[in-house]
Amino acid sequence: MGDIMIRKLMPVVLVCAAIASPVEAHWQFTRWGMTPAQVIEASNGSAAAGDGAKAGRGDDTVEAIGAYVAGEATFTTKFWFGHQGLSMVALQLRDDGKCLDVQRDLLAKYGEPVEKTGGVGLQRRMWTDKPSGNRIGLLTTDVGFCQVEYSPLISATGAGL
Repeated sequence: MGDIMIRKLMPVVLVCAAIASPVEAHWQFTRWGMTPAQVIEASNGSAAAGDGAKAGRGDDTVEAIGAYVAGEATFTTKFWFGHQGLSMVALQLRDDGKCLDVQRDLLAKYGEPVEKTGGVGLQRRMWTDKPSGNRIGLLTTDVGFCQVEYSPLISATGAGL
């Protein structure tokens, strides 16, 4: 009788465990918190060691750089790392003429942005993808800069946002 009860309860236990497990937040082949070596290995040759740049991300640095293609859009990919490992993936569009297409694709996938800031010169649009645990940002400028940024919704302290 005990074995039958266990077999009947097992699906319930598995569903509860899946619900209780943390959201697996990531971008493509990466997972938040990975080391640069893990990102490079997981990229299957699309990423290499970065230059350690520190522009505007506090103590975070670019420790891996790669390329990414989505449809007709080609990006330079910068993998940012902090004390907790991979903290952001920035996709800088190489063909600025495709920026409206990228924005359209983000709108189609995530809906209207939850935040819009900026004006003349620099614009930022932000989305949240709660099922994946990701924050998605689109930075654009009037001079043709277009960058998509993926980062975890949960802060490095685990406090959430």
